[in-house]
Formats: sequence, C-alpha cells, structure tokens
Amino acid sequence: IMGILSSARYMYQAGAVHVARYSFYIGKDLTGLVGAEKEAALQGNISLVSTVFQVASAVGMFGAMLLMPALFKKFNYKQLIISTSLVGAASSMVIWFLGYERFWLCIPLGAINVCLGAMIGDCLDYMEWQTGTRLTGMGSAVQSFVNKLGNALSTSFIIVMYMIVNLNVADISANVTANPLAMSATVRSGMFSLISIIPAVSLLLCTIPLFFYDLVGEKKARVTRELAEQRKEKGVVIH
Repeated sequence: IMGILSSARYMYQAGAVHVARYSFYIGKDLTGLVGAEKEAALQGNISLVSTVFQVASAVGMFGAMLLMPALFKKFNYKQLIISTSLVGAASSMVIWFLGYERFWLCIPLGAINVCLGAMIGDCLDYMEWQTGTRLTGMGSAVQSFVNKLGNALSTSFIIVMYMIVNLNVADISANVTANPLAMSATVRSGMFSLISIIPAVSLLLCTIPLFFYDLVGEKKARVTRELAEQRKEKGVVIH
C-alpha cells in the first residue's frame, strides 16, 4: 500500500518532458527568435529540463544507496521512510512556492526504493516464522508489481492533468514545438503541480499505512532470533 500511495514520486521522471513542453522554460531569450532558431531554443529547453530531472533523480537514488547502510544502524525502516517522506513532501511544496524558475532545487530522495526491498525481506521472514515456508518468489513478484503499478499511476496522473487544465495537444501544431511561455497560467500551473504539489501529497499519504507497521524493534529482533532457531532445527543454512 505504501509503495502504491507513493507512486507520484515517479513524476519527477515521468513528468519531465511534459513540464518542459508546457510549463518550464530555461534557455535563451525567445524575443525576436523565429523559425529554426526558435525551434532549436525550445527543443534545447526540453532536453535541458529532462536532463536536470534525470540527474536530480540519479543523485537522489545513489545518494540514498550510499547513506542508507549507515542510517540503518541508527534507525529502522519505518522511521527512515516516514522522515524522508516528510522531508520530500516539504521540499516539493517549497518548489511550488519558489516557482517555475527554481524547480531544479529539489532532489528526489531514493530512500523509499531502498527501504522497500528490505521491508519486503522482513515480511518474508515474518511469513516464514509464522508458516514455516518462505515465499521468496512471491516477494519479488509483489515488489515488481508495485513498481510497475506505481509507474503506470504516475503516467495516469499526467493524462488526468491534461484533462483538468483542458490542454488539447491536437490543437497544437505538430510541426513546431509548443512554447511554454505562451501557455495560459492554468496550463503552466497544472503541469508544474505534477512535480510539486502532487508528489508532496503522495508522499504524505504513503506515511499513513506505516503507522500500522510494527515489524520493528523488539518484535523484529524476536522474529529474526526465533526464525534462526527454526532454520537450525531444520538444518537450513542461509548464506
């Protein structure tokens, strides 16, 4: 549930091209530019915005992968996801208030992706402790399903936003690149919300089911300890 509720975190990647086309513009002044020169500037904007989002996402993911091992020694997965989700939601809202020109200030956190795999492993341990059977394949399938569903939902948010702001791409000439500066305030704000307000709300919602997650602390230690004893009795060795 947490993984699905946090699916809008994928908007930083899925929505990059769309906000570049209809919301953001970072490049040379378009005043006086016509024809091929203007088209090149608009295409350059799309490439630059997309690159910024890709780099930001990569920094967030690899940064989390480097930091998480050290943080795991001091905090449990529940604490880490709740805290990083709140930080992510706050930074996404800050982006909204900073405006179009400073969207690059937000670096998506990759803590959820890192912790989610570890939490699934803990849940598999719990199931094995309860039933005596380890369903590793099911764990991998669930994680894959959640990731794919999250990506699908993030794409759906984009389509819904097109409908909300009444943006009909069929009305835009296919021969030229749309100028985001020429879009209405409603369109620009709506597209901007794809990488600000919507991810913020999504990250806040994903913390709710975590308050009911209790496989931490002494309970987790007990499960780990007793599961090791069960495996020893069965002659099962885990490398």
